[in-house]
Amino acid sequence: MSLTYSTYVTTLAGLLVVPESDADFVQILPSIIDYAEGRIYRDLDLLATEITDTGSLSANTRNWTLPTPSQGTYDVINNVNLLESGIRTPLKPVSRAVVDTLWGITNAASSATRPSVFAMTDNTTVTFGPPSGATVTIEVIGRVRPTPLSASNTETYLTVQYPELFLIASMIFGSGWQKNYGAGSDDSGQAVSWESQYRALLPSADQTSAREDFAGASWTSRRVEPTAQPQRG
Repeated sequence: MSLTYSTYVTTLAGLLVVPESDADFVQILPSIIDYAEGRIYRDLDLLATEITDTGSLSANTRNWTLPTPSQGTYDVINNVNLLESGIRTPLKPVSRAVVDTLWGITNAASSATRPSVFAMTDNTTVTFGPPSGATVTIEVIGRVRPTPLSASNTETYLTVQYPELFLIASMIFGSGWQKNYGAGSDDSGQAVSWESQYRALLPSADQTSAREDFAGASWTSRRVEPTAQPQRG
């Protein structure tokens, strides 16, 4: 069953055996959510977090700031395309050193020059080579860290598709908050138990997320069937 913010808070408070209105619990709740979401988004390459956005690259400009999608900021860039006259041209990712060596100048050779490669300068800046001779549209496809679960954002992809994994990840942090993680705690095995449950569920969630992206058996959306040989292809 999927979770909403309200049912998540109620369930988590019940598992931690604290009142939902407890001031310390209310204060730590955003940190619990941040930990659980951050860990799962890093562990699973979720297709639902892939966002496409566009922006304009000015003429005679090497560096360009990534757009900020409304769904969240980019964590990983998968593809960068040049859009012009209804034609999409994929640009090749290279190192910053390649761009600087081959196209160290800012001005384009002519007005017809267009970028063919790109390099990530930092987490928000892209450097193109060669510099464009005219203003063009750049399309970015990448994975974002979505807006977190909150009272104003009552459902997320994780609470709908992976509610048990999200809840278990929350309990790992919550157990630490209650100091149930060492020999001097009331329940020294609590955090360890939830960690083992998380690791038990993660492989199946990882396989599902791969199949969503057609990265399953033989690059299909199917799972590996041990008795079916050879694989689909």
